[in-house]
Formats: sequence, structure tokens, C-alpha cells
Amino acid sequence: MASCKAKCWLEVTVKVPLAMEHSLHADMAKVVPSLLWRKQRLLDEHCLLTSMVAMDTQVDRIISRIEEALRQVEQEYLLSEPLPVELHVFEADEPTGGWKQQVQARQISSRLSIGPPCQQGGVAKGQTALFIDPQDAFGDGNHPSTRLALRLLDELLGDEYGPANMIQGWVLDAGCGSGVLALAAAALGGFEALGVDLDPKAVAAARKNLRHNAGPGSKVSLALGDLSCARGPFCIVLANLVYPVHMKVYHTLWAAVAPGGWLILSGFCHSHKDSILSPYVREGASERAFSTDGAWAGALLHKLAS
Repeated sequence: MASCKAKCWLEVTVKVPLAMEHSLHADMAKVVPSLLWRKQRLLDEHCLLTSMVAMDTQVDRIISRIEEALRQVEQEYLLSEPLPVELHVFEADEPTGGWKQQVQARQISSRLSIGPPCQQGGVAKGQTALFIDPQDAFGDGNHPSTRLALRLLDELLGDEYGPANMIQGWVLDAGCGSGVLALAAAALGGFEALGVDLDPKAVAAARKNLRHNAGPGSKVSLALGDLSCARGPFCIVLANLVYPVHMKVYHTLWAAVAPGGWLILSGFCHSHKDSILSPYVREGASERAFSTDGAWAGALLHKLAS
């Protein structure tokens, strides 16, 4: 981002429930006092907080601080899913609201880049690209918890924890949101994948993203419902869920993992590591990797073959 022309600006828009409007606005003002935030109340009991960031050498630092403020509010309110954030780039001489382009594809891991559907180009050589429009769902690759899950998946399928060709079967994306994790499993490893979510909007968004990514999308199936509708076992289970949900569904998640299979967990902060992982360890899980991105954490667990 830092290499963009000085005449470019980045618009950051966060959608928050009205009950959180003042809390988040105050946190933003403290964390990034140089920015002015515009409020727009919506008819669905939500508010849009919007600010402009100059695309100069400070943009990455400012975006990181905005993410920090969002994490604080998400943890304070024990949200069931991260706050949705939209990023748009436009030229300084372009009228507000008439965006020329969305943010370019962003490299997430050693082999994976993710960008908006309108940017079907500019991907680095040797990279696998996914094009994701999160809409009202979660998971466009910009949130740290999504990045952690994708990086752990890429490492697992890149032979860092053993021969990837020994991993066979279906993949489960538990709480699939936009479907990005299921699509990544299909794109990076050629797996058949099942995405499950309780939210009809998430399943609808994921279905559109399957069409944006025709190759891997043809390998992904979607189901509306809770995890009980996912018939396993699965060779890899991906669960990017918030802390309270993790604590409720750990037994179901572990039961879904096939003997010799893998479980990737993300969506919790690193201070919750022990309470998140201990139920699995008691069941014989082996912790093979633990990563952090800011305050967020992700873990890779292995189930012994029976």
C-alpha cells in the first residue's frame, strides 16, 4: 500500500450496531486521533463509521491501529462474529461515492492471495488467487483471524507438518461465513469441502463466492444449519469462530475430525489459548502449531490415527 501514489486515498467503513456506536467512535478517536470519522445511521439499527486515510507511508500503521481498536470492541462486547469492514481506494480528484477501484488482491500466505471480484488480475506469479465479496458475511481475508486460519491451512498443505498427499477426504468449514476457508482448501489442496453456517445471509454470500471462483467453487458444497448437519468424519476441520462459540462446540468439532485428521482453530485472542485448547488436549489432541496476529491467535491440532 505504501507504494501507492500520494493522490490516492483509502476509505475505511465499519458497520456497527447502534448500541456500540459511541464506544467504537471513542476508541477510534483515541487510537487514531488524526482521523475524522463520519457517522451514518441505517434503518436496520446499525451505523456506518467512515474515515479517509491517505495512501502514504503511514497507511499500514494506521490500518493496524484501526484493527486494534476493532478487536478491543469485539472482545468487550463478546460479539458472535467480527465487525464487518470495507476498504475502497479512490483518486483524490474523483467524486466521493464514485470509487474507481477496490483494494487490490492481497497476499495472505506464501501461496494464497485474496482480492475483490472486480480485481481479476494483478496476482503475483506462483500465487493462487481467490476473489471474495463478503457482503453481509464474514471472511474476506482482511481480518487477522481469517489470515491465521488461511496461513495455517497453507502451511499444512505445503508439507510443513508432514506429507500433504497423505491427507485424504473432505474438509469442513464450520461457520463458513463468506466461504473463503472452504474455497482455500479446494484451491490449495484440491479438496472437496463442505461449508456450514447458521446465517442464511452467510450461505447466500458464500454461494455467490463459489461462482466468483468457478474452479475451486465447483468442489464446495454449502449447508444452512448447525454443525450437526455436517456428516463426517473430515480430514481437515476449519473453525474460525469467536471465543464463546468455541467453548460451546468443541466436542462437536473434535468428533468431526477423522482419525489422523487435522483441526485448525482461530477467532480467539491468545490470552484464551489454554481454555480453548485444553478440552482437545484432554481428548488426546497434539498441538502442532500456534500462531498470533496482533491479539488474535490460531492453532493447528492433530488427531492420532486409531
